[in-house]
Amino acid sequence: MQQPYNQHQTAMNNSAPNPAAMRPAGYAFVLDEASAEKAGDMPFITETGEVHATITRVEYRRNETGSHAVLVRFMDDEEKRGTVSLTYLQADGQTPVFGANFINAMLYLMGLPGFSWGVGVNDQGQQVQVAQEFTGQRIGLVVEAVPNQNNQGSHLELRQVFDIASRCTASEAKNSEAAEAVDKLLKRLMA
Repeated sequence: MQQPYNQHQTAMNNSAPNPAAMRPAGYAFVLDEASAEKAGDMPFITETGEVHATITRVEYRRNETGSHAVLVRFMDDEEKRGTVSLTYLQADGQTPVFGANFINAMLYLMGLPGFSWGVGVNDQGQQVQVAQEFTGQRIGLVVEAVPNQNNQGSHLELRQVFDIASRCTASEAKNSEAAEAVDKLLKRLMA
């Protein structure tokens, strides 16, 4: 006769058995209580705030308008994923736009002189142009969750980048200034 779930759970919690020894023969999937507690938690960053990020991939995108952009994919310290798009050149391929400032700030804070495009693979298994120099780099981000135009869901927009250890933005680091910009920005965004 099978025990009711709650009695079985109480017995498991009190004796703290080895999980490998608990694996019942014949089951294709075995209960993982720690995993069960995470049910409903999405593995994505969805809220405005500060993120200590590891860049997983920076890939080239050509927007519908013809402008040039990078899609920055990253993971925070809790293994939640996020993506921000930075348009850096207008369709003419010559005129820089605001995203170029963020890309330059990341390069400066990471100590990279630049990047070049190489061949990589996106999440759909398609070949894409990627900037390998960014992969695995750590950077602080201030992101804002902005509602989509259709009022369904939201997307992340980058508001600032900073060095995780010093909390300095590129401007503060370059000018040997105190790290204040990130906290001021977070205070304004969270108000």
